Amino acid sequence: KSLEEYEKKNNKDGNKVLIAEGRIASVYEDKLKNAKQARATLKRAFDYYEKLGKKARESLEIHALDTVGRASFAENEEDWKKYSAVKLKWTKMTNIAELKGSIAAKGNALQDVQKAYTKTVTLKSADPAICALHKIGLAYDQFAEQLVNFPVPKGLPEELLIELRPQFEQQADPVKQKAAEAFTAAVQKSQELDVFNPCTVAA
Repeated sequence: KSLEEYEKKNNKDGNKVLIAEGRIASVYEDKLKNAKQARATLKRAFDYYEKLGKKARESLEIHALDTVGRASFAENEEDWKKYSAVKLKWTKMTNIAELKGSIAAKGNALQDVQKAYTKTVTLKSADPAICALHKIGLAYDQFAEQLVNFPVPKGLPEELLIELRPQFEQQADPVKQKAAEAFTAAVQKSQELDVFNPCTVAA
């Protein structure tokens, strides 16, 4: 309540509003263990940031940007869920177009989720930026894993499956490389900023 009163008194000061919102979100998350309310607070903070003019955004201090970075990362969770839900499909041996279409759909979804997390990185808030790079790596890794373990329709001859596997593995190689680059970038960003968190370890 004190922080909310502080926000009301300083509602025209972007730095003070966003810093207060970040603290409120931390209270919900760390003290009250209320992840849902913490996310709602961060969403409110991100909506506030989105409405700020260019000059106001450029004047934000690092602590205010930390809140925006956390909010941006939380906002991307829905994009991540949508991406993860896209699977490769090949239900009938004769319907190769279904497989090609699902690969294209997964690739397009990958570009969308990468764009979302790249936006988080550009906000220059250490923890969210590192975790966003890690998520980009996970997105590429997930795509590569689905290519290597592509769906096999019933009735596919064993000799054809043996012929196809190397082709899919070859297609997955550059995707794996992109994943490795993103994981490396997460570690490098962590070293550059001297900030180490669970995402650094995972990367």
